[in-house]
Amino acid sequence: MPDLIGMGEIALVAGAAAATGAGLIWAAARMRLARQAHELRIRDWSLSNLRSELEEREELLDAFLTHSFDVAIHLDADGAAIAVSPSCQPLLGYSPADMVGHACFDVIHPDDVALAQDWVASGGAREGRVRVRRRDGHLLTMDARCRPLPDRRGALFVLSDVTKRVEMEAQLAGTQARVMVMGERDGLTGLANRGCFMTTLDAVLREPGSVAVLLLDLDRFGTINEAQGHAFGDLVLRTAAERLTRELPEAAMIARLGDDEFAVLLRLTDGEMTVAAHARDSLRAVEAAAPGLSATMGLAVSPRDGADAAALLRRAEIALHQAKLAGGGAYRFYEARMEAGRAPDEPSHHAPALMLATG
Repeated sequence: MPDLIGMGEIALVAGAAAATGAGLIWAAARMRLARQAHELRIRDWSLSNLRSELEEREELLDAFLTHSFDVAIHLDADGAAIAVSPSCQPLLGYSPADMVGHACFDVIHPDDVALAQDWVASGGAREGRVRVRRRDGHLLTMDARCRPLPDRRGALFVLSDVTKRVEMEAQLAGTQARVMVMGERDGLTGLANRGCFMTTLDAVLREPGSVAVLLLDLDRFGTINEAQGHAFGDLVLRTAAERLTRELPEAAMIARLGDDEFAVLLRLTDGEMTVAAHARDSLRAVEAAAPGLSATMGLAVSPRDGADAAALLRRAEIALHQAKLAGGGAYRFYEARMEAGRAPDEPSHHAPALMLATG
């Protein structure tokens, strides 16, 4: 009997152990399930947050595209529009539905299409300026920005209208150019002014070769101006300027230095006889500007008479003064003796041509 009881006890103990082992296994399984459920809840919470964040970003993007003045176009790899912002309608005259499914390059100026296509095909960020034609045919100047989208989902093409800004910049540039020209031009005759003449003369003297400066002064212009009035005097000055421009070579620079004084800059390519001929032509042209009008001229030649602009102009003034003292209506070349007190009518090697204003 004891043996039987012993066996029963063993059976009870074994049964208890089995029951305990099954319970442990069940408990472990429940713990695994609970942990997985917890992880799923965390994942669901994370996904929910991500979904909410994505929705918020989509709402912000939609609001931006709806209210932006720029045109945003989502392009596929071939340049066809997948989505277009509503601002396309007021800016380009096309509704988003008109654009979707079509190549955005269709509205870009033909000369700029290749550039835009290169941007999209490059797969990198690009920006520049293109011309875009509105539905009504009007041409807009637009700044374009092209950005690739991740996962090869095409590119975002953004167009900003800068037409008015470009027009204003062009107007400003034109105004600045006119101001610059006005700073270099005589307001009455349109010829170069003294500052422009001296700057040009200084630059030319630094180049190889010889040049001549012809300084011309209208005789008795003050008397004509007072007798006929300033309006007539202005007309005489303008006419003289026009006649000098027509008479002298195209390469000659003609300037009004002030009042009734004009200057001419000539490159000396054929000797002083050619300069003398131009001097005679200039005097004839001025004489025809008004009845009773004549002019006197002084000439200086580089490098003999001066190597810089100021010296050369001063020598031409000295020659002009000597010609005036001799009675005017003619021209004289500068000579060193003019600064040594030589009488105005003293013979010189230029004497045969000095006082022959008409040949």
